[in-house]
Amino acid sequence: MTSADDTPLARALMIEELIGIRQYDTARIQLAEALTTWPDEPDLLSTGAYLDLQLGHYAGAMWYADNALRFDPGNGQAQRIRISVLLRGWNKMPAMARPRNTWCGHTRIGHRATT
Repeated sequence: MTSADDTPLARALMIEELIGIRQYDTARIQLAEALTTWPDEPDLLSTGAYLDLQLGHYAGAMWYADNALRFDPGNGQAQRIRISVLLRGWNKMPAMARPRNTWCGHTRIGHRATT
């Protein structure tokens, strides 16, 4: 049950304070409770993304961020979290770890072919 002063933004800010003091379990409970009242609220969804990002749950962070952006494409927090998750994945890609110096047996200018 919500009061007249209880808004999605106020709830999101309160949850972010809990995340800031590392009360993750309490933040998760409060987030679930708020999302039952406002399931499509971008501020709450982006707060869920922030919580999952802090906990290292990158798939969950991406899910929350994508859903926040579905309702509010200009949501800056969701955009930043989505970029952060994508960069973390990009940095772990083995194909990007070592660029090749040859193409079809030919050496690029200024590079020696590696064996």
